[in-house]
Amino acid sequence: MVSCWRCKRIRDVSGNLATAYCPVCGKSYHSRCLVRLIQDKPLLCCSRQAGVPADGSCSARTEARRADTACAVGAGRAESRFLALDALRGVGNESDSPDNCEEDEPSSMASAAELKAYHDDLKHVIKERFDTVEALIAATNKKIDEHQSALATVSSEISYIKTIVTAARPSTELRIQGVPRSALQSTPEALREFFGSTMDLLGIPQVLDGVLEFRVFGDDPRPRDASNDAHTPTFSFVANFKQPASRAYVMRHKRRHGKVKHSDVTPGGSDAEIRFYELLPGPVYKLFQDAKARGREHKYAAVWCDDGRLFARKAANAQRIEIITEADLANIA
Repeated sequence: MVSCWRCKRIRDVSGNLATAYCPVCGKSYHSRCLVRLIQDKPLLCCSRQAGVPADGSCSARTEARRADTACAVGAGRAESRFLALDALRGVGNESDSPDNCEEDEPSSMASAAELKAYHDDLKHVIKERFDTVEALIAATNKKIDEHQSALATVSSEISYIKTIVTAARPSTELRIQGVPRSALQSTPEALREFFGSTMDLLGIPQVLDGVLEFRVFGDDPRPRDASNDAHTPTFSFVANFKQPASRAYVMRHKRRHGKVKHSDVTPGGSDAEIRFYELLPGPVYKLFQDAKARGREHKYAAVWCDDGRLFARKAANAQRIEIITEADLANIA
């Protein structure tokens, strides 16, 4: 059987054998392929290339030369065209032939197996990449958690250091408590005059020049054992010194002098006791209250504050214990 020179197949689409032949070169074509070749590509038609007149009036030599030329040109162009098409499809010229289907089956199976192996390798590579990315994400999240934990620890340490620094920093404010409200006005001039009289009583009138300002602190709480008839409303005011040493100087002279009554400062006044207290920062004041509560629990002789520093003593002849942080409260036992 001879294949068609146009489609390179033995049978056409309808299953007919090649029955048409070129009148010039004698090549076999399917009838349909020959018609289409003449219609679509007239330059490839052997009869047109040969230039045979419609009536066939030409010499035998000329006809033979034209036939050879047309055959060579048509064969070369057709072969080039089909080679280009086969190169684009990636198969040989005989790959589309029905007679070669059984021969191509092993190669097709081999190609399918190779494609499946490549697909499996690609899936394996993608899975490895995903596993690597998940591992990196997990490691990154772990590092973030570690950094957050370290940051929380640093923040806690900073707060602790601030507390220590605040506790170690001496205050410059002194609270005078127990002043009868009916005996003194709450103006800065009246407060300054009363404080000056108190310093005269203690023998240190010069410290009045070291005070920056006076301000009212508030009403004093009523004592628990005081009755309604015997209680005299009192208030407190604050003296803010220029230097912490001035306030510490006043506190030392107050301890040496002992109890001070309102009648000692103002003749004819009440017997209300005038007390001096150091105004402590919030964290230090809380620590002081906790230390006093723990001292009462363990029956300590004294828990006091001296110039912003907290101390406790078990007995009169015992060594004093300094309290700086909450960890030092364990020493009061």
